[in-house]
Amino acid sequence: MNDECRERLKRGVNLAADVVAVTYGPNGNTVISGNHVTKDGLTAVSWVKDEDPYVMMGINLMKDIAKKTVDVAGDGSTTSVLLAREIINNCTKEDIPELKQGLEETIKYLNQVKQTVESEEDLIKIATISAGGDKEIGKLVASAFSKAGKDGLVTFTESDEVSDSVDYSPGFRIENGYSSPGFINTPQETCELNNVYVYISDTKLEEAKQIVEIADNCMKRGKSLLLIAPDFDSEIYVFLQANLHLLQSCCVISPSFKKMRSIMVKDMRILLGEKSLCKKVVITNHDTTFLYDEMPEEANKRIEEIRAILEEGNLKDIELDFHKKRLANFTSGVATINIGGYSQFQIKEKLDRVEDAVRATDCAVKEGYLVGGGISLYKFSNSLNAVTCSEEFLNLIEFPAKTLFKIKTITEDWIENYENILISHGVIEPFLVTKTSLENAINIATTILSCECAINNNF
Repeated sequence: MNDECRERLKRGVNLAADVVAVTYGPNGNTVISGNHVTKDGLTAVSWVKDEDPYVMMGINLMKDIAKKTVDVAGDGSTTSVLLAREIINNCTKEDIPELKQGLEETIKYLNQVKQTVESEEDLIKIATISAGGDKEIGKLVASAFSKAGKDGLVTFTESDEVSDSVDYSPGFRIENGYSSPGFINTPQETCELNNVYVYISDTKLEEAKQIVEIADNCMKRGKSLLLIAPDFDSEIYVFLQANLHLLQSCCVISPSFKKMRSIMVKDMRILLGEKSLCKKVVITNHDTTFLYDEMPEEANKRIEEIRAILEEGNLKDIELDFHKKRLANFTSGVATINIGGYSQFQIKEKLDRVEDAVRATDCAVKEGYLVGGGISLYKFSNSLNAVTCSEEFLNLIEFPAKTLFKIKTITEDWIENYENILISHGVIEPFLVTKTSLENAINIATTILSCECAINNNF
């Protein structure tokens, strides 16, 4: 890779970063494209394009880390892109070992100082920040998490009403999502099915003739169809996707593996009842959420069995986690946030922020939170943990605070003063957002710094 090619790659990185920088922080601004306006970094960077294929490579790499950060933590796409740019523009291949060592030390420190979510007020603060400072969305999301309970689930959908609302119903979630993107039927890249018949197969579905009768019955009775199986042959996808105009459907790979898979499948059959019907199913690329009207009576016996297993003890960590998730499926429910508005333009923009807020709040509930505004990272740079870190790395992690507050030098007095102000104003963020943003930025930046060849396949 010659200098010209490397500079074109960097130009793409800088172009993407310039766009998402507009949305940075609680006082960030919006970006508009066509009939869609957003304050979400991931959405904004997805609109960036360039005719130069090597510039486009740099842009696509930034799109990739933004998406990976949001997929894991629900927020932090802008931070990860801006941090990656700082590394790429100010470091060299020789700095890579120091960057990786610094990352390890930083995560150790953040684990020590993170706090747990204790109240609905904490939920409101986290959701508000992740929703771009929108307090109404913050309260809406916090209300949903409170209704769902500690082990409950929160999802969101577009509403036909003008106002927003939160509904609660029994439900559960499995970890696998749609096995083909051809089933997506919403702007949020999910598949939503209503009045659903759920067919669970213990073996791979290979031929269309295996499901023709099931599909025909669903069409006649006005139901959607969800297929769950260990695997699917392409013939199944072709048949269902060719008939989506007649029958809304989706395919999901059975969750877990080996013995755990058979247990989960039995759990699902009990939860769905004898008729295997569900009021609504929401399928994303990584999980599937089921909502129904009431819990079947047989479920109470299953709950007792699971609790007995947990009380016995002597479980490996993976087994303990598995049975806790099973119990949560039986004892918790699903809170659904219904997003309304006066136009599709308004609803789409609001859905972007609700999605970020829900994911980030969920991460905070599970992993804890930190003081926001880049303060936690800056405090690390002045801690004993940082004595072995390179100057380049310390400059990097001071970048978010200096950028947000538009100052060149930060003193201890300033830190102490602003930390209290930020906490009192609810400027906190999930631990996983900070951790994932930094990890992804360093990983993609070191990949680019060590790259010596770029190939353009667009001929």
